[in-house]
Amino acid sequence: MIRLPHSEGYEEYGMAGRGIIVNHDIKSWRYNRHFFNKAILTPSFNNKAVKWTNIMIQELEGYWKSLGNLNLSKDNLKNENDWQIEIDMAEWAQRFTSDMIVILITGERSYTMASYYNLHSLVKVTRSNPLIEDSERFVKAFSDYLFGLHFFMYFGKEEIEEMPVGAKLGHDMLTTLIITNTERDMNQEKNITKDNISTRPMTDVEIRGNLLDAFIAGVDTMANTFSFLIYYVCHSPHVKQKMIDEIYTIFPPNTPYNLNYVDLIKLEYCDAVMNEASRIISVAIDVARYIPNSCELAGYRWEAGTTFHMNINVGNKFSFIPFGGGLRVCPGRKLAMIELISLVVVIFGKYDIELVDMNAPPKTKSGAIIICEELPVRIRPRKYLL
Repeated sequence: MIRLPHSEGYEEYGMAGRGIIVNHDIKSWRYNRHFFNKAILTPSFNNKAVKWTNIMIQELEGYWKSLGNLNLSKDNLKNENDWQIEIDMAEWAQRFTSDMIVILITGERSYTMASYYNLHSLVKVTRSNPLIEDSERFVKAFSDYLFGLHFFMYFGKEEIEEMPVGAKLGHDMLTTLIITNTERDMNQEKNITKDNISTRPMTDVEIRGNLLDAFIAGVDTMANTFSFLIYYVCHSPHVKQKMIDEIYTIFPPNTPYNLNYVDLIKLEYCDAVMNEASRIISVAIDVARYIPNSCELAGYRWEAGTTFHMNINVGNKFSFIPFGGGLRVCPGRKLAMIELISLVVVIFGKYDIELVDMNAPPKTKSGAIIICEELPVRIRPRKYLL
């Protein structure tokens, strides 16, 4: 089954027959999926993801600390860690995942966290690059981002073409897609599949389609999943404490947090909590499949052109596979785990966090996914870590 039929709307949006999310052309989907996996499921990509997660989380902590210290009275200025702030975690989570996905798929930095910090601080983060200064609009305005993808792609191609063959290249997704099946591809022989559909380089249009899919799947889904996790954990003190206890077995308090993949995958309880929060309120609610040809399913004969929308809340009600399975298993599952568990480790391991209003339900809106519109929390450094 393919996910969705051809749509004029997706055609106008530039997504029909491209990428992997809504690609109705199964041959094109297989080709794009092959290289999408190649770009983000390698050890080098995982290492880069962990490296930048460390960098981005430290940057995030710096912004919170700065905002907290701005609110301190003169009497408390001597203890710069004795701060407390109220923030909208949903907004910060979206900007964290935005900055993460941009560096990982393009190799270039965006500064949406810095832009958001500047909205709330008298002390401004200054950058000279126009792209950096416009990071907030770059991420929030979808049409502007399509232009940005186009810019990143040609900028990246020009930079790569000017480098000598054999030179060390970056491990970002854009670089991998650009060099695929070219003289710069060190793994070209591994691209050949039994139907030979993966032996040619990707076109510019195909590269843009895959980058767009990566951005769509890598920002809001992870940001909203983390926001809902915060909400439910704050309503379950015993769960929160068990998470903290597990975190301290791997990352002891009063020690620097050097996040790495080997340690992150040891946090089985934290991973289970993340999965359970995703089960309670799944961000991706519409699981559709389309049959271009008639077939028999569940004892019934279905006509060609039928679209099935699965109800994920029936059947095995208390079981959940957050990233799917089979041929369409989410290719970004490792990246999601790295980002989400890393955020859990730092935020619950180093800070006391609570909801501003424990009686307020999560503020959401539904479209293609369920979005957490707002999540006011109160956060402060844990006292015994000072």
